[in-house]
Amino acid sequence: DRHAAAVSLWGGETKAERGRRHDARGPTVDVVSGGAATIRASHIIAGMGDGCCVYEGGVLHLDRCVIPSASRTAIATRGATQLTRVKITEPGAMGVLVDGQGSASIVRCDIQSPKDAGCAVQGGRLELLGSTIRDTGGPGLAASNTEQDGVTVRNCTFTMCGRSGIAAVANASVRIVGTQLKDCVVAGVVCGDGSSINVQSCALQSAAGPGILFSMGEGQVIRTEIHDCLGAGIVIDESENVRIRDTTVKGSKDVGVFIRSSSTIIKSMVIEDCRLAGMHIQHGIMDEDQIDSRQSMWQARPSSWDVEPKEVEVEARRQRIMQLNTAPKFKIEVVSTSVTRCTDGVTVEGVIGPSLSEMLIHGVRRHGLRIARDACPVFLSTEVRGATGCGILCERGGKGVFRSGLVTQCRASGVYVSDDGSGIAIRGSQITGNEGPGLYYSQGCGGEAMETTVQGNSTSGIVIKSKAQPLLQDCVVENNVGTGLLVTEGGHGRIESCTFRDNNLVAVQISLGGKPRIFACCIEGGKQGGVIAAEGSWGDLQCCEVSKCGQVGVVLGAESNLRVSECKVFSVSQFGIMCLPGCFGSIEFCKVYDCGKAAIATVADANPAMLDNTVQAGPEGGLAQYGSKETANSNKQEGKKESEDKQSEGESEAPPLAEEKEQPVASPKQDRSPSPEQEPEKPVMPPKPPAEPKPAPTKKPSRPRSSVSKGSTSAAGLPVPE
Repeated sequence: DRHAAAVSLWGGETKAERGRRHDARGPTVDVVSGGAATIRASHIIAGMGDGCCVYEGGVLHLDRCVIPSASRTAIATRGATQLTRVKITEPGAMGVLVDGQGSASIVRCDIQSPKDAGCAVQGGRLELLGSTIRDTGGPGLAASNTEQDGVTVRNCTFTMCGRSGIAAVANASVRIVGTQLKDCVVAGVVCGDGSSINVQSCALQSAAGPGILFSMGEGQVIRTEIHDCLGAGIVIDESENVRIRDTTVKGSKDVGVFIRSSSTIIKSMVIEDCRLAGMHIQHGIMDEDQIDSRQSMWQARPSSWDVEPKEVEVEARRQRIMQLNTAPKFKIEVVSTSVTRCTDGVTVEGVIGPSLSEMLIHGVRRHGLRIARDACPVFLSTEVRGATGCGILCERGGKGVFRSGLVTQCRASGVYVSDDGSGIAIRGSQITGNEGPGLYYSQGCGGEAMETTVQGNSTSGIVIKSKAQPLLQDCVVENNVGTGLLVTEGGHGRIESCTFRDNNLVAVQISLGGKPRIFACCIEGGKQGGVIAAEGSWGDLQCCEVSKCGQVGVVLGAESNLRVSECKVFSVSQFGIMCLPGCFGSIEFCKVYDCGKAAIATVADANPAMLDNTVQAGPEGGLAQYGSKETANSNKQEGKKESEDKQSEGESEAPPLAEEKEQPVASPKQDRSPSPEQEPEKPVMPPKPPAEPKPAPTKKPSRPRSSVSKGSTSAAGLPVPE
């Protein structure tokens, strides 16, 4: 009775035979509207059609049955179907197809070697519990156009699926709990157009593509492990509202997590041993030619009722892509994530405003953080440790903020800003113990470092070169093996309210056209000098304190043009300020005292302009002049001073420096440009003079202050500045 049939079969064998109702192409079991069939412990052997077909209003229950080698779909349902411990082998199309308003419950079933999908849901509901799907020609499970939570997969196993393990193709909602997916040919899980997936406590292994792919979908991944994928661990491509928590990605042959033009929140994630970057965040535009290739596009074959399945709306996808591509930025938050033993730690390209906080990046094979293509991320409380390359690399216009972080034990520079338009703001951070310079600015870049400690680096603390112009403010640069600050090859920059102390070579070195502005800084403890302006250097040293810096506080080298104004130079073992032959620049309104030999020493053809300085005479005088010409000056001398007659009377040789076992002497011409891994170690030091100065007859000074009227000239014929 088609309208009210109830059939129960036990231990039977049902075969499709030719007859008036069905021919050889029809299903073996056909349940129409109002019909109900229960079949237990039976073999259902299909002919040229489906194994079982359930129409709307029909009910079918199969228990411990076997459906071998159906020519088409093993079970196709638009009604209500329940399968318990059913084994389906080698169907010619799909294992189970749920269409229209149909529903199916599949418990502890085994679906093997279908030519297409293991299970397919097109608009109905499916509950898949404790089942195994393997060796499929298409996806293990494909769903489209379902209602909310229309598909539930719990404690199942998907193995050797021909495409994706589970694919929410379009407008589907799939919940996956406690499931294993192994050796999928394309991806473990795919969330496509307008679909939503919820993946919890799952394990995905050895997918030939990504472990999980979001392509214009949404959803969440919680407490899931993704191992050894040939593609990325997780790809989030032009999707919205994706959340990942307590998830591990290991051994991916691509990046660990790839995010492109998507709103994503990631918390408490572990990324290890990825071949490329641990995390790659990017903003880009997808070409129309790439639309179909970016996700696993699956279309079901027609079932017994000869109705073509619904196709994915390609035009709607294009419209959605255009909306995403025009968005200026996306909400991306990454919190408490660890990246270990990847090529790069985190790469950010072209995205404005992603926030990454409390991250630990260590043991990467190249750079810890890489920022490029006008990206502007914000890193908070992030630690970069033990990178083989740079801790942070900014290139191709990359910008960003690095706040309250740590960069340490990197084999190259701690922070390297490489080109014009790039720049990172470093605030309240520590850059320590790196084998290259702590901060390295090059090629016209910008950037700033504020309230940051740069210490214990194996070369220089900070290097500025090639027209770079960063802002350094309230920083502490200390205990670096090389120079504290090196400005060379036309480097610029503003250095304000910083402290340079206890650096192994020179505290501040300027050479080869460097032109920094150093303001209100404390420079102390440079073992081989305080400030050295070498050949061709420019710049301003203003309102600074220079003390306890080896032999010389400030050196004006040959052809240098450094303006030293309103500075205090004191507690130096030999000379407060030394002017070498051929130097220019000026020394204005400075106080120089407590020097081991002389406060200011000028040698040979040094031509600095001096104005209204206050100097305290050392054992060899306040102002010691050596060579063929003298320099104009207007100085106040406290204590023992030189008379005006002594300044114009005789010539003497250059002052001797204290003897040392191995005192490096480097010419400004030997100053070479540093690389991010290494920079010049030898500071530019004044040449060692051969003999002691000849004492001049002493006279009581006629007045405590020498004055020079405006517009007058010095003994060397140089105008004295007003």
